[in-house]
Amino acid sequence: MSEKPPSPRRRAPRAAASQTPSTLEQQVMEAISATEVPENLGSLLGNSSATRMTDNEIESIYAEAQRLSDVTKRKGFKVEYHGIQKTGKTMNAMTAASLVPENPKISDDLRLLLSEGVIPRGDPVFILDTELKAEKLRYKFRNTGKNIFIFPIFFEDPVRPMQVDATKCLLKMANILTMISKKFPDRGTVVIDSATDVTRWVIKHIKFRLLSLNADGSELGDMFRLQPGDYQPRDDLWDYILKISQNMTQHFIYTSREKEDWSFEKDGDGNMTGKTGIYSAKRYAELPFQMDVEVALRYKYDAHGVPVARVGRIISNQYDDEKLAGVELENPTFPRLIDMIIPYSHVIELEALKARKEQNVSQTNTNQAQATRTQ
Repeated sequence: MSEKPPSPRRRAPRAAASQTPSTLEQQVMEAISATEVPENLGSLLGNSSATRMTDNEIESIYAEAQRLSDVTKRKGFKVEYHGIQKTGKTMNAMTAASLVPENPKISDDLRLLLSEGVIPRGDPVFILDTELKAEKLRYKFRNTGKNIFIFPIFFEDPVRPMQVDATKCLLKMANILTMISKKFPDRGTVVIDSATDVTRWVIKHIKFRLLSLNADGSELGDMFRLQPGDYQPRDDLWDYILKISQNMTQHFIYTSREKEDWSFEKDGDGNMTGKTGIYSAKRYAELPFQMDVEVALRYKYDAHGVPVARVGRIISNQYDDEKLAGVELENPTFPRLIDMIIPYSHVIELEALKARKEQNVSQTNTNQAQATRTQ
């Protein structure tokens, strides 16, 4: 019996003749077609999803993630934008493409840090789009020379119509992050849009792994109430995504939708006298995304209740809570946010770079003076 010929390698779609892709775009397309999910992670699909990896296999995956980017080299910022609909979460994330030294609107200090490679360039931007809406906003950056690449991530569950296949979505994330780590190790911005969906995928993926591992027919009701804070079994796929994302040198931006919680006010007799709406990020704090800065996006209203601007309020940060917490920034684009943060996050680096720059200028002036005297 003759062997079945191997299937041809899947190729990325060609761009139209009238839209010749840039060199960077060609690199991205070639990287996508050439990069596969690590072989061990692929075994989590289908019926084999119940198979546990051995300790050696797990450690080999960790070693691969560590090799792709040493944790000591991580230089990018990790920022979370959260807010209700249409407060500019995705749009502000896209502005990371403007975090480049050529941007005339950034400060001299930020330009110096970018030029010296202390802070990675924000361009290109890679958006892992779980909401399937980012493409509608990219047109606002047309003819600007910004490199924004959008990767839609959605796989329908073959058994449950209109439900997401969480494991396949997480595998796609692992694939894209692996590609970015290998091909663009020292520049760019990764946007997870949104972390709300990803945390749901993780919980669903872990639930079904637990269900498939339970072969004795015991009661499974508690599994459907699983929350990350209650019980987190070690999951190889999610561990890999966390490991590689934490070690990558790029900037990371996470967007999260908000939910409205209510705080009820009561009088001395315990009777409810009022309630106040409190917005909070709709994702699970127990999942370790490790944000450097958390920004809540809000509308600013005029005296008539008409929204006139968008503002970003810093909820938490890892640099200076006393001076940064609660600060509001109008038009909180990513470059403006980073410009606000660097006086607290890069004090030592800025002092060293400025001292070296002054020394170079002084040495140049001395050399010019000596050259003038010898003429």
